[in-house]
Amino acid sequence: MHLDDAKKLLKQASATGRLAHAYLLTGSPRGVAAELAVFIMQMLACHQGDAGPCGVCDHCRQVAAHSWCNNLWVYPIKKSRIISIGQMRKTEGMTIDPPYFLTWLGETGFAEGWKVGVLAGADRMNEPAANAFLKMLEEPPDRTLILLLTDAPQILLPTIRSRCQRLDLDEPPPELDEPWRSEVLAVLAAGRPPGPVGAMAAGDRLLQVLQAMKEQAAEWVGAEQEVDASVVDEDDDVLEARVSARYRELRALLVLALQRWYRDLLALRAGAPATIVHYQAHLDLLQARAQRLTLAQALANVEGIEALARQLERSLTERSVLAYWMDRIVDGAA
Repeated sequence: MHLDDAKKLLKQASATGRLAHAYLLTGSPRGVAAELAVFIMQMLACHQGDAGPCGVCDHCRQVAAHSWCNNLWVYPIKKSRIISIGQMRKTEGMTIDPPYFLTWLGETGFAEGWKVGVLAGADRMNEPAANAFLKMLEEPPDRTLILLLTDAPQILLPTIRSRCQRLDLDEPPPELDEPWRSEVLAVLAAGRPPGPVGAMAAGDRLLQVLQAMKEQAAEWVGAEQEVDASVVDEDDDVLEARVSARYRELRALLVLALQRWYRDLLALRAGAPATIVHYQAHLDLLQARAQRLTLAQALANVEGIEALARQLERSLTERSVLAYWMDRIVDGAA
């Protein structure tokens, strides 16, 4: 289901008083599923009521910042990356600070508004947590909505899946966020002088993008700490691992951007129709460059970027990997 169609369906359900008590949103817990979760919560909290969400009132802004008092997000924690029973309710021997998810759901919402609890990465619930959650799911309180976000719904207990209304969301093609996307495309479109010096200059520009990604990953993990009290038991090694994981996700998008560029060149050189080109805004440039490449060169470029991706995952030095492959790729620039 397209995200816009899901939003229309949920607005109709809210307007007619037919919202389900729990929704299973299948898609990226940090991507399209999270976006729909925020929309649902803004829809219920917005000052404009059924006309909302407006996205700009104080309630909508607090929902987007994960700070609205009637919303609670729960994420997997610890090295095992699980949602534990200690996050669900107070458990002897646990050091996680409240609010506990199930206890919080049972309380009355601020100004008698809707309470919405979100399990981001719901498939990461361990067995005790899943069993405790199932009891709440069977008899949820009034004006309470539960959202389960997962890209692996098959891992959830069948009894949990059967008690939720499921919305399978279409994932848009992953893209780099701005300004990273524009910077990477600028490097690719600019061409470069032949030889190691030009390759190193192109690699250094990409390294600057990667450095910005590292800083963003650290900011995101820090923000998750602020909105999710349950991460207080994570030591420095765990937090570093979380930052590293988020950074690798972003770096994979940068590599994907490179792969798409050189796949476009290969497709055009092989005579494929222009309609399949990913970077349509650069179509004229790509067509001109494709004509300067042999089919073997275009194929070798794609294979080179794939090798670059493998070497980065092996934790080789990013600077050396980028410089090496930028020197061997033939970009077709005049």
